[in-house]
Amino acid sequence: MDLGYLQTNPVSISEVSRVSVRTQPRQILPTQAASDRLMDRIRLVSPRYADALTVTLECALRIGETAGLEVGDYDPTSHTLRIDRQVDGSGRVRPPKWGSVRTVPVTRTAHAVLIRYEEGREPGEPLFGSRGGRMSVSTMRKQLTWREVVAELGFPDLRIHDLRHTGCSRLARRLVGAGEPVTVIRDILGHRSISTTESYLHSVEEDMRRAAALLWE
Repeated sequence: MDLGYLQTNPVSISEVSRVSVRTQPRQILPTQAASDRLMDRIRLVSPRYADALTVTLECALRIGETAGLEVGDYDPTSHTLRIDRQVDGSGRVRPPKWGSVRTVPVTRTAHAVLIRYEEGREPGEPLFGSRGGRMSVSTMRKQLTWREVVAELGFPDLRIHDLRHTGCSRLARRLVGAGEPVTVIRDILGHRSISTTESYLHSVEEDMRRAAALLWE
Protein backbone atom coordinates (compact mmCIF):
# COMPACT_ATOMS: atom_id res chain seq x y z
CA MET A 1 0.00 0.00 0.00
CA ASP A 2 2.80 2.40 0.87
CA LEU A 3 4.33 1.87 -2.58
CA GLY A 4 1.03 2.39 -4.34
CA TYR A 5 0.56 -1.16 -5.66
CA LEU A 6 -2.54 -1.86 -3.55
CA GLN A 7 -5.51 0.40 -2.93
CA THR A 8 -6.82 -1.50 0.10
CA ASN A 9 -5.30 -3.64 2.83
CA PRO A 10 -6.24 -7.32 2.09
CA VAL A 11 -5.92 -8.19 5.77
CA SER A 12 -8.80 -5.85 6.63
CA ILE A 13 -11.35 -8.16 4.98
CA SER A 14 -9.93 -11.47 6.19
CA GLU A 15 -11.52 -13.66 8.83
CA VAL A 16 -9.73 -13.21 12.13
CA SER A 17 -9.56 -16.17 14.47
CA ARG A 18 -10.10 -14.91 17.99
CA VAL A 19 -9.22 -16.93 21.06
CA SER A 20 -11.55 -16.13 23.93
CA VAL A 21 -10.24 -15.98 27.45
CA ARG A 22 -13.02 -17.17 29.74
CA THR A 23 -13.02 -16.10 33.37
CA GLN A 24 -15.79 -18.64 34.01
CA PRO A 25 -16.51 -21.87 32.14
CA ARG A 26 -19.44 -21.90 29.76
CA GLN A 27 -22.48 -23.65 31.25
CA ILE A 28 -25.19 -25.26 29.12
CA LEU A 29 -28.47 -26.58 30.46
CA PRO A 30 -28.37 -30.31 29.69
CA THR A 31 -31.98 -30.96 28.69
CA GLN A 32 -35.25 -29.28 27.76
CA ALA A 33 -36.66 -30.58 31.03
CA ALA A 34 -33.97 -28.67 32.93
CA SER A 35 -34.86 -25.49 31.05
CA ASP A 36 -38.54 -26.00 31.80
CA ARG A 37 -37.84 -26.47 35.52
CA LEU A 38 -35.83 -23.24 35.57
CA MET A 39 -38.51 -21.22 33.79
CA ASP A 40 -41.28 -22.66 35.98
CA ARG A 41 -39.34 -21.62 39.08
CA ILE A 42 -38.71 -18.11 37.72
CA ARG A 43 -42.39 -17.76 36.77
CA LEU A 44 -43.32 -18.11 40.44
CA VAL A 45 -41.45 -14.85 41.09
CA SER A 46 -42.18 -12.97 37.85
CA PRO A 47 -44.05 -14.22 34.77
CA ARG A 48 -42.64 -11.27 32.80
CA TYR A 49 -39.05 -12.21 33.56
CA ALA A 50 -39.78 -15.84 32.79
CA ASP A 51 -41.13 -14.81 29.38
CA ALA A 52 -38.13 -12.55 28.68
CA LEU A 53 -35.69 -15.30 29.61
CA THR A 54 -37.62 -17.82 27.52
CA VAL A 55 -37.09 -15.62 24.45
CA THR A 56 -33.43 -15.18 25.45
CA LEU A 57 -32.97 -18.94 25.52
CA GLU A 58 -35.09 -19.87 22.50
CA CYS A 59 -33.57 -17.20 20.22
CA ALA A 60 -30.01 -17.43 21.63
CA LEU A 61 -29.93 -13.74 22.53
CA ARG A 62 -27.64 -11.80 24.80
CA ILE A 63 -29.70 -10.60 27.75
CA GLY A 64 -29.00 -6.98 26.81
CA GLU A 65 -30.50 -7.69 23.38
CA THR A 66 -33.62 -9.08 25.02
CA ALA A 67 -33.89 -5.95 27.14
CA GLY A 68 -33.58 -3.89 23.95
CA LEU A 69 -36.46 -5.59 22.12
CA GLU A 70 -39.31 -3.37 21.00
CA VAL A 71 -42.80 -3.92 19.70
CA GLY A 72 -42.49 -4.38 15.94
CA ASP A 73 -39.15 -6.18 15.99
CA TYR A 74 -40.91 -9.51 15.47
CA ASP A 75 -42.27 -10.46 12.05
CA PRO A 76 -44.85 -13.20 12.71
CA THR A 77 -45.24 -13.85 8.98
CA SER A 78 -41.62 -14.93 8.44
CA HIS A 79 -41.13 -16.01 12.09
CA THR A 80 -38.01 -13.86 12.38
CA LEU A 81 -36.86 -11.38 15.01
CA ARG A 82 -34.79 -8.31 14.19
CA ILE A 83 -31.94 -7.63 16.62
CA ASP A 84 -30.53 -4.14 16.14
CA ARG A 85 -30.06 -2.80 19.67
CA GLN A 86 -29.11 -3.80 23.19
CA VAL A 87 -29.32 -2.21 26.63
CA ASP A 88 -25.94 -2.05 28.35
CA GLY A 89 -25.20 -2.33 32.06
CA SER A 90 -25.80 1.37 32.63
CA GLY A 91 -29.18 1.28 30.90
CA ARG A 92 -28.08 2.94 27.67
CA VAL A 93 -29.45 1.74 24.34
CA ARG A 94 -26.62 0.80 22.00
CA PRO A 95 -25.99 -1.36 18.92
CA PRO A 96 -25.52 -5.08 19.63
CA LYS A 97 -22.10 -6.40 20.64
CA TRP A 98 -19.59 -6.37 17.75
CA GLY A 99 -22.20 -4.52 15.71
CA SER A 100 -24.01 -7.83 15.25
CA VAL A 101 -27.26 -6.42 13.87
CA ARG A 102 -29.06 -9.47 12.54
CA THR A 103 -32.28 -11.36 11.99
CA VAL A 104 -32.82 -14.58 13.95
CA PRO A 105 -35.32 -17.43 13.50
CA VAL A 106 -38.03 -17.77 16.13
CA THR A 107 -39.22 -21.07 17.60
CA ARG A 108 -42.85 -21.88 18.31
CA THR A 109 -42.26 -21.33 22.02
CA ALA A 110 -40.75 -17.87 21.50
CA HIS A 111 -43.45 -17.03 18.93
CA ALA A 112 -46.19 -17.56 21.50
CA VAL A 113 -44.47 -15.18 23.93
CA LEU A 114 -43.68 -12.49 21.37
CA ILE A 115 -47.19 -12.46 19.92
CA ARG A 116 -48.69 -12.08 23.38
CA TYR A 117 -46.43 -9.16 24.31
CA GLU A 118 -46.87 -7.31 21.01
CA GLU A 119 -50.66 -7.60 20.85
CA GLY A 120 -52.44 -4.25 21.09
CA ARG A 121 -49.29 -2.21 21.63
CA GLU A 122 -47.65 0.54 19.60
CA PRO A 123 -44.47 -0.08 17.56
CA GLY A 124 -41.36 1.11 19.36
CA GLU A 125 -42.59 0.37 22.88
CA PRO A 126 -40.09 -1.60 24.99
CA LEU A 127 -41.29 -5.18 24.77
CA PHE A 128 -40.47 -6.52 28.23
CA GLY A 129 -40.23 -3.29 30.20
CA SER A 130 -42.69 -2.23 32.85
CA ARG A 131 -44.48 1.11 33.17
CA GLY A 132 -43.21 2.19 29.78
CA GLY A 133 -39.53 1.73 30.64
CA ARG A 134 -37.01 -0.84 29.51
CA MET A 135 -36.27 -4.03 31.37
CA SER A 136 -33.37 -3.65 33.80
CA VAL A 137 -31.13 -6.70 33.96
CA SER A 138 -29.64 -5.72 37.33
CA THR A 139 -33.13 -5.29 38.81
CA MET A 140 -34.16 -8.64 37.36
CA ARG A 141 -31.22 -10.40 39.01
CA LYS A 142 -32.09 -8.91 42.38
CA GLN A 143 -35.80 -9.63 42.20
CA LEU A 144 -35.28 -13.19 41.02
CA THR A 145 -32.49 -13.86 43.56
CA TRP A 146 -30.87 -15.61 40.60
CA ARG A 147 -28.00 -17.30 42.45
CA GLU A 148 -30.32 -18.80 45.03
CA VAL A 149 -32.76 -20.03 42.38
CA VAL A 150 -30.19 -21.80 40.21
CA ALA A 151 -28.47 -23.30 43.26
CA GLU A 152 -31.82 -24.64 44.44
CA LEU A 153 -32.33 -26.32 41.06
CA GLY A 154 -28.88 -27.90 41.04
CA PHE A 155 -27.11 -25.46 38.68
CA PRO A 156 -25.12 -23.32 41.16
CA ASP A 157 -22.71 -21.92 38.55
CA LEU A 158 -25.32 -21.06 35.92
CA ARG A 159 -25.28 -17.41 34.83
CA ILE A 160 -28.03 -15.59 32.98
CA HIS A 161 -25.63 -15.33 30.03
CA ASP A 162 -25.46 -19.12 29.98
CA LEU A 163 -29.03 -19.10 28.66
CA ARG A 164 -27.53 -17.62 25.48
CA HIS A 165 -24.87 -20.35 25.45
CA THR A 166 -27.58 -22.97 25.81
CA GLY A 167 -29.62 -21.34 23.05
CA CYS A 168 -26.58 -21.13 20.76
CA SER A 169 -25.84 -24.81 21.30
CA ARG A 170 -29.40 -25.91 20.59
CA LEU A 171 -29.89 -23.61 17.61
CA ALA A 172 -26.55 -24.67 16.10
CA ARG A 173 -27.63 -28.32 16.38
CA ARG A 174 -30.86 -27.64 14.53
CA LEU A 175 -29.26 -25.54 11.82
CA VAL A 176 -26.34 -27.85 11.14
CA GLY A 177 -28.79 -30.74 10.99
CA ALA A 178 -30.76 -28.79 8.39
CA GLY A 179 -27.59 -28.38 6.31
CA GLU A 180 -26.94 -24.67 6.95
CA PRO A 181 -23.31 -23.63 6.38
CA VAL A 182 -21.32 -22.51 9.39
CA THR A 183 -21.05 -18.95 8.04
CA VAL A 184 -24.84 -18.62 8.07
CA ILE A 185 -25.01 -20.05 11.60
CA ARG A 186 -22.33 -17.56 12.69
CA ASP A 187 -24.39 -14.64 11.38
CA ILE A 188 -27.60 -15.87 13.01
CA LEU A 189 -25.90 -16.28 16.38
CA GLY A 190 -24.22 -12.88 16.09
CA HIS A 191 -20.65 -14.07 16.54
CA ARG A 192 -17.69 -11.94 15.51
CA SER A 193 -15.48 -14.90 14.71
CA ILE A 194 -16.34 -18.16 13.02
CA SER A 195 -14.18 -19.97 15.58
CA THR A 196 -16.70 -19.03 18.27
CA THR A 197 -19.48 -20.63 16.23
CA GLU A 198 -17.38 -23.71 15.63
CA SER A 199 -16.94 -24.16 19.38
CA TYR A 200 -20.67 -24.91 19.58
CA LEU A 201 -20.50 -27.29 16.64
CA HIS A 202 -17.92 -29.50 18.37
CA SER A 203 -20.63 -30.77 20.70
CA VAL A 204 -22.79 -31.57 17.67
CA GLU A 205 -19.98 -33.68 16.19
CA GLU A 206 -19.59 -35.53 19.50
CA ASP A 207 -23.32 -36.28 19.53
CA MET A 208 -23.08 -37.65 15.99
CA ARG A 209 -20.22 -39.96 16.99
CA ARG A 210 -22.10 -41.21 20.03
CA ALA A 211 -25.20 -41.83 17.94
CA ALA A 212 -23.17 -43.75 15.35
CA ALA A 213 -21.56 -45.83 18.09
CA LEU A 214 -24.99 -46.76 19.49
CA LEU A 215 -26.03 -48.12 16.11
CA TRP A 216 -23.11 -50.55 16.16
CA GLU A 217 -23.50 -51.81 19.72
